Amino acid sequence: PKELNARHGSTLNMITAVDRAAKAGHLDCLQSLHAFGAKINRKRRNGMTLAHGAAIYGHLPVLKWLKEEGSVDLLEKDNKGRSPLWYAKYSTQSETVAWLEGLESGGQREGAGEGEGHEAKEAKS
Repeated sequence: PKELNARHGSTLNMITAVDRAAKAGHLDCLQSLHAFGAKINRKRRNGMTLAHGAAIYGHLPVLKWLKEEGSVDLLEKDNKGRSPLWYAKYSTQSETVAWLEGLESGGQREGAGEGEGHEAKEAKS
């Protein structure tokens, strides 16, 4: 077996299997890793969370799952002051941008159904 190289970029930057799964959009892998005890609420050395990685590539199912789990702040900023929304905009991930903007404006509240915003939930009341 190969020896662990502590100077490898992934090790130095604290990039883990859950980071890679979120960034690649492998929700099934991310869920399995979490079920076996992998932490999903951690930050990399640059302050990015799993939500940042998922937002860059527009992996909306990953972001929705992270929201359901409740332990990852989808609005948190990294060390450069950039939120997952900023990265989604920069990467032109329009569907992800729309969903994250809904979170920032309070439109995607807990308990709202798929595609329902704050207004739709209030109309049901």
